[in-house]
Amino acid sequence: MLAMAQKGINKLVKLIRKLELLPVFIGREIGRIIEQESQTLAFFNVAQLNKGIDSDEKSITYQKTRRTPKSSAGTYSANYAKRKSSQGGRTDIVDLKNTGGFHDSITVVKKDNREYVFKAKEDLEKFLKANYGNAILGISEKNLNEFTNNILTPILTSRIDRFLTV
Repeated sequence: MLAMAQKGINKLVKLIRKLELLPVFIGREIGRIIEQESQTLAFFNVAQLNKGIDSDEKSITYQKTRRTPKSSAGTYSANYAKRKSSQGGRTDIVDLKNTGGFHDSITVVKKDNREYVFKAKEDLEKFLKANYGNAILGISEKNLNEFTNNILTPILTSRIDRFLTV
């Protein structure tokens, strides 16, 4: 009887130690999940761009004063809209897609211990952010919630369950 009680106490002590480590474990696992799911996060960003929406859930618009007339849709300069249309591109919204290089280069990288940022091919990112704003990279609150609820939380919950098993 005493041996069984000791075994139960040992299990409880192991669980208490794991619970003490839980915050560190959760932080580390969230980082791992973000890195593992970085393509999913990039997909959310590209999907927004394909709808002409930035991470602030606003329509993507040219930020600088135009010296040339706008197209009838009012999204691009008339000359660029004509060229883009002739290549089969959309001109009804600003989707920041010409060759697809910018969209294809979007990724999520670790900035420091706890922060991840969306990045793209450096020259394109710099040019497009200067012309269309910083919010072109990143995901909306809606997409962040979708990612958190449908991807991050289920994976994290499963890993926590395994971690706490004694």
